[in-house]
Amino acid sequence: MQELINAINVNKAPGYDNISPKFLKLSSDGVTEPLTKLFIYCIVNATWPSGWKLSNVCSAFKKGDSTNKKIPPNNPTDMSFQNILRRLNRPTAASFLPVFSDNMSGFLPGHSCYTALLKMAVDWRESLDKGQDVAVIAIDLSKLAFDFICIINYWQSCELMAYLTLL
Repeated sequence: MQELINAINVNKAPGYDNISPKFLKLSSDGVTEPLTKLFIYCIVNATWPSGWKLSNVCSAFKKGDSTNKKIPPNNPTDMSFQNILRRLNRPTAASFLPVFSDNMSGFLPGHSCYTALLKMAVDWRESLDKGQDVAVIAIDLSKLAFDFICIINYWQSCELMAYLTLL
């Protein structure tokens, strides 16, 4: 945790919680242990503080549009400023992923909804080619929905799938 806090870019804007990255970095000696315990508790119990799901969102011009103020911009983009604790929690959660599954795509660099769907399609095709039945439980794999997937429900779904394959 200390390494994560030390790696914080202090020039980043604070999120909805208004905790400055610089303040967190300066107070790291006192907050490292409690934050570690909090993150482990959240991962083990599959529960996240609702404040971590909130972000400050603002629109900004993409490069090239900010010079002409008389013409409405054609390509503004929205920027989301996440809470600093949420930014710290992502790598912490990634370190626990092997406990869950090697096939989960969330929090892993180079993984996305696209790579998850591609792997599933390949697995389904291989099973169908072998004459096996394929059953699918569909969940929303969008970035927003991933934050709300309940690990307990996920495991119950997996147990149900294992039971159905025995029938």
